[in-house]
Amino acid sequence: MTEKHHDLCRWICCGRPHRQSRNLQETCRSRCHRLQGARRIETRRVLGDDVPDGKVTSFPMAVKRKDDETVVFSWITWPSRKVRDEGMKKVMADPRLQPDTNPMPFDGKRMIYGGFEMIVEA
Repeated sequence: MTEKHHDLCRWICCGRPHRQSRNLQETCRSRCHRLQGARRIETRRVLGDDVPDGKVTSFPMAVKRKDDETVVFSWITWPSRKVRDEGMKKVMADPRLQPDTNPMPFDGKRMIYGGFEMIVEA
């Protein structure tokens, strides 16, 4: 049986003044993911421009968005979960992505992420 590809998705919030530094960090991170086997990096990270606050739950509530921030969503497509797990270990160990040389331009404690198996592709 052929393994289905696996998407790693994440939601963050980022202050509007930090968009340029976030874009530079994401470019470096994308290159590292590709070197470790990622099939496709969605370089069109999407910035929330119509993401309403909810009463019970919402994207802004989930990432504890502040007034000067916007919700950002991105995803990486890996050939399989196994390739993702092996590649992510290497990515996390990559010296170019260490906090002292390439700090995250957002609060990583408020990041939400998870892996998803493709079930329908149309």
